[in-house]
Amino acid sequence: MKAINVSVGFDEWKKVDGFVHDVEDEETFIYQIDEVQMVIVTEGECSMAYVKGKLEEVFDDPTIDGLR
Repeated sequence: MKAINVSVGFDEWKKVDGFVHDVEDEETFIYQIDEVQMVIVTEGECSMAYVKGKLEEVFDDPTIDGLR
């Protein structure tokens, strides 16, 4: 399992809800902390690579921190 903490700019908070609904599936769990922060957990590397690609596509400058 892989996990990351993601923060986006406050000016992009309206995109977070749509992102969560578009990306979450049986291999990806997303916990939305607030309007601009979320924790994303995936089954493996491929799912995480997809999620990171979508983050870069949807948001201008997401901050991505790995979790242990």
